[in-house]
Amino acid sequence: MKFAEIAPRLGDCVIGAIGPNHELMPGIVSAQGRYVGKGPWDHIQTDLPFGREEMGGPTFNIDGEVVGVNTAIMSPAGVPVGIAFAIPAKTAVDVLAQLKSAGAVSRGWLGVNIQNIDEDTASILGLNEPKGALIVTVSGPAADAGLKNGDAILAVNGTKVADSRDMARQIATYQPDTKVDIHFLRAQKEQTIGVKLGRLPKVSQAATVDSGTKSDSGTAPRSTGPHRTIDQVGLTLAADANADGVVVVEVVGSSDAALKGIKSGEVILEIGGSVVKNPEDVANAVRNALKLQRKARLLRVRSGTAQRFVAVQLKTQAAVPGVTDAAREWSQVDKTSIAELETFARRHAASPEADYARARVEELKRQQTTVVLPPMLPPKTEREQQCVHQTARGTHPTEEGAKFIAWKAILQGMSEGSDPQSVFMADFTRRSLGKPDPESNFMKSDIKVGFAPGHKVSNMQVSCKTLTPYEASAGMAGQKDCFISATVCKMNSSSPR
Repeated sequence: MKFAEIAPRLGDCVIGAIGPNHELMPGIVSAQGRYVGKGPWDHIQTDLPFGREEMGGPTFNIDGEVVGVNTAIMSPAGVPVGIAFAIPAKTAVDVLAQLKSAGAVSRGWLGVNIQNIDEDTASILGLNEPKGALIVTVSGPAADAGLKNGDAILAVNGTKVADSRDMARQIATYQPDTKVDIHFLRAQKEQTIGVKLGRLPKVSQAATVDSGTKSDSGTAPRSTGPHRTIDQVGLTLAADANADGVVVVEVVGSSDAALKGIKSGEVILEIGGSVVKNPEDVANAVRNALKLQRKARLLRVRSGTAQRFVAVQLKTQAAVPGVTDAAREWSQVDKTSIAELETFARRHAASPEADYARARVEELKRQQTTVVLPPMLPPKTEREQQCVHQTARGTHPTEEGAKFIAWKAILQGMSEGSDPQSVFMADFTRRSLGKPDPESNFMKSDIKVGFAPGHKVSNMQVSCKTLTPYEASAGMAGQKDCFISATVCKMNSSSPR
């Protein structure tokens, strides 16, 4: 059999020998440059219905020349589905030559674990386009020559590197002890260094492509110490008791970190090239990045024994001076989730927002539980009291206005038969500077609130705060937000016992 010197093109006719009788069956080249997950080589994809027994056999062109050696098939149900992969003839010829001369296949070994460079990573590194291969871990010849993790390899012996698989292919074409020039980018400066390739170990590859998948091997991370939420990256972190780095405790679902695949239980080793040992190191790195007007940072993340770099966009809006971490996080809390509110209250126990969260939890629990009270006996004073516990919230440019709205809502929510107008009295002191407020239908002025005779208020709790830009609706920033919880009792006359 003769190997073809010209590689087949997409759509070219190919022929395969199928079955025990080697029946010839035509097909076409359906794709090129396919990666099957093993080795650095690209494969030819055809629609020939090969089975496992045809693996290692030839794929021919219409001239009877071998264009590929069958390597793998896609067979979800254990039967051929017309998707087959073959090593190109040129690669097979090179392998045969080495087997004839040395009895084994030898490939050069650089000693790096690499990954692709996406657009966000390219922007952080200072590249004009997402090309090249990013070094995740380094050892062997590469480490001896001075390469480091975080270096972006752009070319090998003058040949540009398109991505991590392209670099692995290029390194695999060189023999051990060959010196190659590695052109790379470090700290936004391009450099070239000579590396003498080693011999590929049996348990490794010339340049390993990092899939970034989670590995269960190695010591599991264990968080220790207080948790810290870094709103700018959407992560809650804690120190790792077993090793260096910080453990990801929680990931905000809408954050860029979540979209990039960072999960709880993983460990952040570096941010922006700086090693981190506790959450405060991460917070400081983010703060410095925002001061330098950086839009994203590169995190080195460990999952089991596998490592990868992740480019995470920073939420610059969270860096507004005067806004606390609690206020920023409060804007993202689900106000209908008791569990989330309780977690927030524990995390920021000393903040005003925590008081509001605890009051909201009480309100939600009351809404979930219907309590039937036994009938009350008339008191000896020959007057009976009807009590209703209510909670309400009011928002207004002034604190008194917010309280007024909340009180009005409380009284309107009392038991049927109560007339809020007979219970609630508001004395509006209209001043000459007062103007009608279209949002509330009453004057912007001092408001005095009182109750009609025969009413009593007990167990009253009032909590007011100023809405920040991150927890207010459009146009509501700076307004007062008041939450009132109270028991209002109405004393009614009754017949003597």
